[in-house]
Amino acid sequence: EARMAGFWGCYNGTISPTVSYIAGNLYLSRDGDIVVHSGHPAQARLTEEISNDEIMFQGATGRAATLTSDMGAVDSDIAIDDTQRFEPDDFLLITDCETAEFFTLDAISGSTSAPTLEYDSPDKLSKAYAAGSQVYRVTQTQICITRDGNLGQSSLRRLVDGDPGMCKTNGEELVRGIQSMQILVGEDTDADSEGVGGDGTANRYYPPDLGFEHKKYYSPHSRIKTDHPLVSLRISLLVISPDNNTTAAPAPYFFYGQEFKPTDRYLRKEFTTTIAVRNKTEIDST
Repeated sequence: EARMAGFWGCYNGTISPTVSYIAGNLYLSRDGDIVVHSGHPAQARLTEEISNDEIMFQGATGRAATLTSDMGAVDSDIAIDDTQRFEPDDFLLITDCETAEFFTLDAISGSTSAPTLEYDSPDKLSKAYAAGSQVYRVTQTQICITRDGNLGQSSLRRLVDGDPGMCKTNGEELVRGIQSMQILVGEDTDADSEGVGGDGTANRYYPPDLGFEHKKYYSPHSRIKTDHPLVSLRISLLVISPDNNTTAAPAPYFFYGQEFKPTDRYLRKEFTTTIAVRNKTEIDST
């Protein structure tokens, strides 16, 4: 999800959703293609009760379907080469590399060899797309950590195309025994505001709640203003043993650049990965 966030097919511009709610419980964020919510003040030290960051990714996913013929009008059905990856109520993206637009799939008709997509969006497409244009499914993925009160364990969860803020309640459990997730956002200070002159590598990292303010990387809660693109994410996970009394004595550990001295006898270990953002992605850090 992180590497492909902000991918909108061959279209390189910024797409602004015209609506905030889409059928199928998909809300497209107007804030950015990657939205990071910090769980703690940036200037404060983490405590034993570590507040967790959350992250959301959105973009076009999967293999594209290609238009096999020109659309006759802006509200015409869309003839494509393959519908196996689409289902009614999917939120789709159509692009010809010059423009790109969203629409909700109403139904699939035609034959297996010549399928067509029917859509009944309130706002019709701005133009009739030509043969060779591409259609993708749009996906929004939220990643969070929640604690299971019955099991007494925290887990990493994922919610795909769900309501904002419902990851902890409705998310699918991916990995049990993840106590904390902390995220830093990387900035390429060698590049100018348009990304020219940089090498795509982050020269410095910030906690997400410091925020960024830039015409392409904007956070209304910003306390730092930058003229450089955000190019990567550094994600740290704190893994904890399933049972107490795993160690003979309380075991100090390092996480997120800090040392912790717990009073329990759980065993903990930090795992960190740095992920390059491959696309010209807007990142909102709040």
